[in-house]
Amino acid sequence: MKKTLLAIVLSLFLVGQASAVLVGGVPEYMNSYGCAPTAAASVLSYYNLSVNILQLANAMGTVNGATNVMNIASGIVNYTQQLGYSFAAATLDFREFSWLAYTNAIDSGQPVMMSVDSNGDWNVDHEVVAVGYEVRSDGLYYGFYTGWEDTERIQWELFGWSVFNSACWGIGFATFVNPPITTASVPEPTTFILLGFGFLGLFKFRNKI
Repeated sequence: MKKTLLAIVLSLFLVGQASAVLVGGVPEYMNSYGCAPTAAASVLSYYNLSVNILQLANAMGTVNGATNVMNIASGIVNYTQQLGYSFAAATLDFREFSWLAYTNAIDSGQPVMMSVDSNGDWNVDHEVVAVGYEVRSDGLYYGFYTGWEDTERIQWELFGWSVFNSACWGIGFATFVNPPITTASVPEPTTFILLGFGFLGLFKFRNKI
């Protein structure tokens, strides 16, 4: 906690030198079969997966467009396993992760799904894809796609807990999605090792991100 506070203080101190940090190339999808599977489809497509949003919705147990937040991570894991990939995903309450954890993900080129309060009534009601951060003189901001348009500009809002945020876009939960280091499906032909007996001995598999 002390390290997180220190990081925030240092970030604010250096605000004059700060600029927005973004994950580029994240596709923007309009809400289809529910905001959670749509946001997940955006993240997984960024990792070069061909995604079926309806199947993602089924994996998350989405009913009439509504998804239990606690089903998001398991739905992503189950869906990607069906495609032969070993993605990891975890959904954390706002009190369980920090600004530093979020910015580390963005710095690593990993978009983050956010469960947010879109209308300021203290209830989490929408899922967005967070793709950036910025330190400003008035606070810490996260940038995201709402999923309400398929071609939209990044929206910027204060990074804060939905319970204490009387304004719109407070954060209730975040789902961090980590791509596999290796996959069991597509071999990279340049990585094989040809053994002395003249046969193919070993394949490495790599997921391009």
